[in-house]
Amino acid sequence: MYAKFKTLPPVARRAVIAVTLLCVACVAARLPDTPLCNWIFGLSLVGSFWASGVMVPAMKVMLYVFKVALRIHTNPW
Repeated sequence: MYAKFKTLPPVARRAVIAVTLLCVACVAARLPDTPLCNWIFGLSLVGSFWASGVMVPAMKVMLYVFKVALRIHTNPW
C-alpha cells in the first residue's frame, strides 16, 4: 500500500494527506472534550491546511497584517 502511495504524483499525495487529516479532525471533533482530543483536532487541522497549500499564503498575509498593525500602533502621532 505504501508503494502505491509513493508512486502517486506529489500533488495527489498531498491531497490524500490533506483529506485524511481533515477526516481525523472531523472524528476528533466528535470525541469527548479532553485536552488530548483538542490537540489531535488542532494538529490535524493545521496539517490539513499545510498539506492543501493554504497555510503558507495565509501565514504570509497574517504576518503582513501583523507588521502593519504593529507599525501603526508604534507610530507616534
